[in-house]
Amino acid sequence: MGGSTTFGHCGSTITIKIPTLEHVGKQFDEDALAFCTTRNAKTEEPLSFHIRAVDVITTCPSEVDLPSTILERQPKAIDLLDASTQKALDAVTEAATETAISGFVYWVSLLRWVTGFHPVCREVRVGNRSGWSTYLHDSNTNHPVWASTQIYVVPADHSVTHEEWQQMQAHAATGTQAPLHTVLLHDAKHCMDVDDFRRALVDLCMACEVYLRTTVVDALPTGVQKEAVRLIEEANINQFISHLFPALLAEGAREPYKNSIKKVLSALFDKRNKLMHVASQDGVNRETCEKYLEAVDALFRLELRDNP
Repeated sequence: MGGSTTFGHCGSTITIKIPTLEHVGKQFDEDALAFCTTRNAKTEEPLSFHIRAVDVITTCPSEVDLPSTILERQPKAIDLLDASTQKALDAVTEAATETAISGFVYWVSLLRWVTGFHPVCREVRVGNRSGWSTYLHDSNTNHPVWASTQIYVVPADHSVTHEEWQQMQAHAATGTQAPLHTVLLHDAKHCMDVDDFRRALVDLCMACEVYLRTTVVDALPTGVQKEAVRLIEEANINQFISHLFPALLAEGAREPYKNSIKKVLSALFDKRNKLMHVASQDGVNRETCEKYLEAVDALFRLELRDNP
């Protein structure tokens, strides 16, 4: 708690500050910036915290001349400033806001990448399930004779480790972007969390296609003609699934790919094409998306050959 990370972004310097222990409150206190989630059973020492908000601080490259008396007043002392100065400050504020938002989004993308935990800083959606059981009633007497079994789903949680925080800081310091295929995969997982299976299917396909095409193109030897690279980049996705990508796999990864991943990937793209081109939603559900997600997750973990 109380940690921070600073990095360059969009020509400014961004600092993300985690709340200190002084800002930790009760779980149901809406004003608390953080609350304790786990404690040591013997000592009651806090072990982990849920962070509700962070401070995002950005430097402003613009300069505006202001009277010294403004430092003795509360923010936005408009009686001390003429209209043009107020307009200039509004412009700086607007630009700083956009930079801060962009920097925060970038920082979150790094956190999701290094932790592999896609729900970080996702919005919470309220579904249409009430939580009440479904009752079956006798048609003659209307007497309830059966009730559905309730299944409580506990939301996943993840505590950012010291090592993960250091990885995130190292990436931020060099301006490294989270790989696009992982960003899309996390988006797909979030869509599944909120029962948006159409979007989940599309994002899974994009994550898979970006990974396959990028991996193959990056493995091309230097000196390949630009036209040849373009032809490979624009090849049908089935060529990547069947030939181009498998050629890059390490020996131990070829059998798992052939036996349990390849056919599922082909089915995934076939399902995507039917959804996108003829609006067919047949089989676009949780069970199908979970099967495709398992295959795409496994694809990303396959070992590639050294110096392919």
